[in-house]
Amino acid sequence: MNTNLTVAVADFRLYENKGLGYQTGIVKLKLTNNSDKPVPVPQVAADLVSGTGYSYAGTRQNTAAQVIVPNTSYIMNYSFVLPLGDTGAGYTFKLSDDKTAAPYKTTIAQAKLNAQKSEPGTTQLDFYPYHIDIKSWSLVYTAATNPTTRMYNYTYKLKWDLDVKSAEQVIVDSNYSKLLLELYTKDGRKVASQSLSVNGDGGLQNGDQTLYFNDTPTDQYEFPLTLNMYETIDTPAGVARRLVGSVIQQ
Repeated sequence: MNTNLTVAVADFRLYENKGLGYQTGIVKLKLTNNSDKPVPVPQVAADLVSGTGYSYAGTRQNTAAQVIVPNTSYIMNYSFVLPLGDTGAGYTFKLSDDKTAAPYKTTIAQAKLNAQKSEPGTTQLDFYPYHIDIKSWSLVYTAATNPTTRMYNYTYKLKWDLDVKSAEQVIVDSNYSKLLLELYTKDGRKVASQSLSVNGDGGLQNGDQTLYFNDTPTDQYEFPLTLNMYETIDTPAGVARRLVGSVIQQ
């Protein structure tokens, strides 16, 4: 690995895979180029080794960036399929060179890790490196008639005022993570959902923003609704998600 590159674990948390018999551990690596020249994004293998000796191979996120420009930091995810009920405590995280002497691996760095624990917020959402402050929000139910079929189309409209910040000056890919919004009735039935990019075109915006949930499967008016907000990350084993916030319609 290039000697001008500093590597640090920025975040390690457990994510759920809804309806599946496993959970996902996500390690977010912060790669910092301390030189005055571009440095290639390192292609190294990662493993999590439990205190009892079980080893879980990580899958590197497909990255858009090929190089890290001078004096910047880049965030890259590694995902691990872990048993349900695992607390994420007592792991050793290992980075290895699996190219030079393939199929053998040479450990080049390791660190002790415990999964970080956090309770979901209400109007304060945190998922590294982002902090989202929901200053205000409102949810209304609208109905429109199709002039051709004379059928009703039912839609929930969310209007909110956001303050979106990055906790650190780091670069992430547009597919790094997303914010999933799901609407639930008071008896726990999901009625609509919407997935948003956190950065890039069509993503979350600072200030006022209006969103429409067009997948409502019912013509019944439901009140009050709960808005659950999840950080989601695409992995080869499926979409991993973590509840980061929840608010109830007033």
